Amino acid sequence: MVISVHPFDNFFSKLEDHNHHHESEAVSAAIQRFLAQISIRLNDVGFYLNKPTSEILSFSLIKRCFELLRIQHRAFAKLLVEIDYPVRKHEGSSGDEFLKYTLKLLDLLNSISSCIAHLGQARLKLSHALTLVEASPSSAIDRLKPIGGSGCFSKELIKEGESGEICVEVEKSEKELVVCRALMIMKQIGFWVCGFVISGLSGDADAFMEMRKSSREFGVSGLDRLDFPVHKAICESGVRLKEIKEVNDAVELLVASMAAGKSNDSAENLQKRLEVLEKEIDGLRKEVDSIFSDVLEERSKLLDCLRQRNQ
Repeated sequence: MVISVHPFDNFFSKLEDHNHHHESEAVSAAIQRFLAQISIRLNDVGFYLNKPTSEILSFSLIKRCFELLRIQHRAFAKLLVEIDYPVRKHEGSSGDEFLKYTLKLLDLLNSISSCIAHLGQARLKLSHALTLVEASPSSAIDRLKPIGGSGCFSKELIKEGESGEICVEVEKSEKELVVCRALMIMKQIGFWVCGFVISGLSGDADAFMEMRKSSREFGVSGLDRLDFPVHKAICESGVRLKEIKEVNDAVELLVASMAAGKSNDSAENLQKRLEVLEKEIDGLRKEVDSIFSDVLEERSKLLDCLRQRNQ
């Protein structure tokens, strides 16, 4: 799967329509660089999706999606520098949209953290059950339960009545229009990523389906070619991540082996699967905490500037 260098052609043509006589070459070059940086990362994720449906949903895909999230924020910060529109100049529509977007993104990252905590607790319980396999088989069997779902997503997170055409009024300044449209792209990608991650971790497809509907309202091209194989994988194979399914399969195998009086190999297999899951959980927790801190810092800078301006 290869995505074109500029997956947001519709956006750029609309931008040119609004600013045909006023857009400077510097601003035009800056927004194209912004689009190119994002599309490179979209291509990276797209190449990964050339796999059997059963192997697409995994922590590896989550890592790539979070890198996409990080890259777009870096690209946005670079765009602001290149068009000389720093945080302190954010006002009106662009400032409001940035604050709304970052607030929702922080809420979604908190939901992801809740899912990670649930997975961590489930892994600990299974690890404890493994220690009882030899000494107390009946107690071990009582505790050897597959990892279940967690309710870490609220539909209220997306009920803000946002429309796809945010701050595109002709009277907006050239730079503010560029910033607003860049924010629109970030919203679509950010919400799609968070919806997928929450569903994968929680085992609840609703998060992805709801955030998918929300992101599609923005009408920005380019993400559909990533959305299709992920949506297909969820519909055909379920929403559970590959590593979690492997743990659950190992749990069922161990219980069956214990009933047959042969548990050594199955217990060792489950131990290995839990170690893999622990490593993935720890890595993801650090990534989420890092992105949360970065977004919170970006938001705080703008709020500080607005407070100083109003004093």
